[in-house]
Amino acid sequence: MIANHIHDALAQVRKMRELLLERQGFRGYSGTARMIGGAVALLGAAVMSADFFPTSPAAHLAGWGGILAAALALNYGALFFRFAATPAGQREWFALAPA
Repeated sequence: MIANHIHDALAQVRKMRELLLERQGFRGYSGTARMIGGAVALLGAAVMSADFFPTSPAAHLAGWGGILAAALALNYGALFFRFAATPAGQREWFALAPA
């Protein structure tokens, strides 16, 4: 009986979360930007595993840091350009809050 109440409560929390996200208007990051970011990560991993790339932890940390910076620039750049492409009268800054 308690388990049923717990399941009901969890279902209500999920529904409230869906409604909140829907109301905020955040539709997620660009799928294309995420795919390009994944390709950059795979390419970076291939480069860092090559024989010519230094094997020191500092070099790998710098490599992964560069990949992170590129992925952030791609995703937030796509979000910015999509926001900038929205007509001025329809732009809502609070829609960017989840990002």
